[in-house]
Amino acid sequence: MNIKPKLSDEVSKSLVGLGRTEDLKFSPDGRRLAIAGFHSNKILILEMDCSIQDAYTSIVINDFVEISSPGLKNPHGLA
Repeated sequence: MNIKPKLSDEVSKSLVGLGRTEDLKFSPDGRRLAIAGFHSNKILILEMDCSIQDAYTSIVINDFVEISSPGLKNPHGLA
């Protein structure tokens, strides 16, 4: 199976800004992905829309939320 991700420019910049990642976790319905940014002290949550067309799985990521806090230090181990 081939996967073709499509990211908005804002999502791409946010992913690059995470730097080293420590862990990730999918939501139970598979529509969201949380990624822990270890050195950036952030958690990035991506909103995904998946579809299967022919031999390709298309994943579109247009929306996201960044979570940060002075008390969030080197996050890892998402649940």
